[in-house]
Amino acid sequence: WHKEENIEYLHKAILYKYLNINDHTIPSVVFYGKGWSWKWTFITLLWTIFWEDHILANLWQRDISSAFDTYKWQKIAVEFAEISTNHTRWDSQVLNKLKNIIWADKIIVNEKGVQPYEIQNIAWFFISSNSNKPLQLDDKDKGNRRFTIIRSESKLKNWKEVNQAIKNRVAVSNYISRLYTTYPEVIDYKKLDALDN
Repeated sequence: WHKEENIEYLHKAILYKYLNINDHTIPSVVFYGKGWSWKWTFITLLWTIFWEDHILANLWQRDISSAFDTYKWQKIAVEFAEISTNHTRWDSQVLNKLKNIIWADKIIVNEKGVQPYEIQNIAWFFISSNSNKPLQLDDKDKGNRRFTIIRSESKLKNWKEVNQAIKNRVAVSNYISRLYTTYPEVIDYKKLDALDN
């Protein structure tokens, strides 16, 4: 979105997850704003890096607000798409549900017709929305360290070429190699903090 700090953060976050595949403490990235602006393309890039079987994408708002869980087993990344605030009580429930799974060592899964069970959490969570207000976050004094917020401000004009490029395993392998050389400090990171933007 043409903001150097956002771009650099995302590059470092991808490399950090690549190097620390089981780290569940990476802050959730919230992409919001204009449609056709790279939100889905970013998830496609993660599919190429981590393989599609390891990414659970395009879960909806109902998947957060339902009494039953859709996320049932270990994934490297999980995306909730088209999330938006709409009602104060529900907003609080959605935020609390997300806070219960983001950074949790273990997640209790409540699958319909099955006794609730526990899974190990390794997921990096994403929330994407065309809404200008996808989540009602806590007040700043409580802190929102679980979330990195990135606004989408412009449409991706050459989306077809970009999507072809990020499905090319050789190009993506070269991209990962470039991340190693561009951000060598990430190799020594013990954790990744949220972008304070």
